[in-house]
Amino acid sequence: MEPLKFKTEWIEIGGASKEFVDFANQFGRVLKNGRLTSSQFRNFYSTLKTIEMKGFKNTKTKFYMLKPLLAYGQARHGSTGYGEFKKVMDQCLDFIMTAEEDQQEPYFKNFCRIVEAILAYHRAHGGN
Repeated sequence: MEPLKFKTEWIEIGGASKEFVDFANQFGRVLKNGRLTSSQFRNFYSTLKTIEMKGFKNTKTKFYMLKPLLAYGQARHGSTGYGEFKKVMDQCLDFIMTAEEDQQEPYFKNFCRIVEAILAYHRAHGGN
């Protein structure tokens, strides 16, 4: 099997491809097997949803704090699953942060859908 590789183009298109769905499925399994817990995943996800509900432009500071949140989680939990999760999330956040300002909000919304798909597969594979 080919190693998992997240493609930032999925943020541009909202993850709408078979290739992304296959990635999300495999990545959900990797996270579960690497002992990323649902509560660790949901801690990040709940912050994402708060930003989405309050509006990206209104909560940009909270958005920029996602990377330190991930770094703290990695230092605290240290599981291989959390490390893999952090690596992919950091790649996504960096892509959004460096995008043209008018693209950041749509990319963020696409990113939220991507994280939802990964969360669903993590849970489907027995993540607890």
